[in-house]
Amino acid sequence: MTQTQRLKPYLPPKKPSSSSSSKYEAARYVHPPHPDWKPPKPSQTPFQSAKYHDVDPAVQDTASIYALVISAFVPRPIALVSTLDNQGVGNLAPYSYFNSMGHNPPIVAIGICRQMRKPGPDGLPSKKDTLAAIEETGEFV
Repeated sequence: MTQTQRLKPYLPPKKPSSSSSSKYEAARYVHPPHPDWKPPKPSQTPFQSAKYHDVDPAVQDTASIYALVISAFVPRPIALVSTLDNQGVGNLAPYSYFNSMGHNPPIVAIGICRQMRKPGPDGLPSKKDTLAAIEETGEFV
């Protein structure tokens, strides 16, 4: 596109008349936050203040980081992870830290945190039953 060519804004169709049978309202044009911006000028922040907040996970408490992470990605889908341990004991647990990572071959990633309230024999937070069963058998559904 040359500099003299300009894109025309999308103009929605006119609002249907009262005799129209459509139950939907016509689309409306929404102006961008900075309509005067043109390349190659630097992009402006869409907010009134350009003040940003830095978060350093190394100095924040775990509860604050957890609250930030779970509120940053919404809605969070939940996966039900099913496992059997070596003794055949079943476990079904909900996990929101998961995603598909590919389709050929199909790969699923699960993020399993340790249990903070339940220390293990080494004094560190213990493994959840799901993680222990996956490590024992190498399988989950």
